[in-house]
Amino acid sequence: MINLIPFFILFLASVAILYIQQKNVKLGYSWFLAVGAGIVTWAVILSFHWVSQPSFILEGKGLIQNTSIELAYQMDQFSFPYALALISLGIVIILTDLGRSQVSASSPWTWAGILAIMGTGFLAIISVSPFAIIFSWTIIDLIEILFITRSLSDNRMVMENILAFSARVTGTMVLVVATFYSRSLGQDLLLSDLTPAVGILLLIATGLRLGVIPLHLPYQEIGPRRGMGTIIRIIGPASSLVILSRLPVPVVMPVWGPWLSLFLCVTMLYTSLMWLTSSDEITGRPYWIITLSSFAMLCAIRSQTIASIGWGIGLILSGGVLFLYSSRKTQLLFLPLLGLIGISGLPFTPVVSSWRAIFVDGFDAVGVVFILSHGLILLGYLRHTFHEGIPFDSLDRWAQILLPLGLLILIANEWFLGVFGWPDSFIPGFWIGNTILFLLVLFLYVAYTRYKDRLPIFRQRKWLETGKKILGFITQVLSLRWLILAGLFIYQVIQRVVGRLILLLEGEGGILWALLLLVLVVSIANGGRFF
Repeated sequence: MINLIPFFILFLASVAILYIQQKNVKLGYSWFLAVGAGIVTWAVILSFHWVSQPSFILEGKGLIQNTSIELAYQMDQFSFPYALALISLGIVIILTDLGRSQVSASSPWTWAGILAIMGTGFLAIISVSPFAIIFSWTIIDLIEILFITRSLSDNRMVMENILAFSARVTGTMVLVVATFYSRSLGQDLLLSDLTPAVGILLLIATGLRLGVIPLHLPYQEIGPRRGMGTIIRIIGPASSLVILSRLPVPVVMPVWGPWLSLFLCVTMLYTSLMWLTSSDEITGRPYWIITLSSFAMLCAIRSQTIASIGWGIGLILSGGVLFLYSSRKTQLLFLPLLGLIGISGLPFTPVVSSWRAIFVDGFDAVGVVFILSHGLILLGYLRHTFHEGIPFDSLDRWAQILLPLGLLILIANEWFLGVFGWPDSFIPGFWIGNTILFLLVLFLYVAYTRYKDRLPIFRQRKWLETGKKILGFITQVLSLRWLILAGLFIYQVIQRVVGRLILLLEGEGGILWALLLLVLVVSIANGGRFF
């Protein structure tokens, strides 16, 4: 039961904020309550790192005879990094929310919603039984689809978000299949006891929810952007990536490994390039999420499941630094640059063990694609760091203090987890290769910014427009919007055929047509012979 204390703190604080809001209490009290609840929750989770707690299991009878439903929750070495990272991000979003009031109005309702989302995400992260994961994933999906669709007015965008919801639900259904398949093998419904045959189903379920396998980009960043939008977009990947670290080793059979790696190579190359070429970091956020999720899945496929945590933490915290860096100033550039170093793979940085894990079986073609994709991610991070934002000096004095403080909190948490978060995380790695790649990225960015006006490719508008059209076409294909149109076309054809058939049967010769159809059905059932 102690494992659930952070959830109850966040939930009760959310309810308390909603209650005092009805009493017309000053805005500051709600803000202090939200920040205080987040800090207390963070401290409780941090204590779990040194004081282990037993699993908390709720068991009930299923609808099917002799079956049981177990909701099991455990704070362990797999869930601790993700839980601490998610809570840290939520605290910083609330802490810096007042500083974004120029773009979006601050509201206690927003803070209460963030706390509730943090609590739901925490519950999903510490879930260790499939039924608990299914329960948490379903709540997260409902929160996201309701929040996103309410902020959209374009029917096309609503349809694309519904498609995203459908893809995630499909991932949940695959987990349901894995659950009953595991029971048919006589195994306990706990992630720690799964076999590789069940583990591959969990990998597919996770890939579907992340949009990685198969690659699909069903939504665009329209609607909520920073603040609430960041926590909404991050909670789904955080609750899914933690599953990768729990998968049994080996995760996949050797025959499936090359095919899954091929899918990941396509995903990594495309999404990292789209991240680099996006107009800003918020527009490119889906590509950031999918690319780093692909890195994590590649670790899992190569039987380095624990190493996948590094990419998940980088996705949440380094990404959080850039996504919340809305008000910009030259003197504050060191903050996102520290976030960049956090995902650089340099020696003794947070993702160095995850970087090395991809080359555990040697240097191959997949490794080349990974290095290229990682370089594009770093270049994109640099490019978006130097974009213009809201003038920092236009913020209130207290907001000018809270924004850098919040970003420092994210960076400090990332480096703390890189040192103490999971086994063998603080290592030198392939320091020569990592250093060369990072220096090459810096050189390319400096050369691009200084000489881009002199390069012919950047002066030829036709080339640039052609490149944009090609990427746009690939995006349309991968967005699966064509699948919606094809489905609607097939539905309309079937609807017309059924309508004509009904009119035919209801006509004067309906009985004769019905008898003819009956004869045809009986003939087919007899192998084409008449009676």
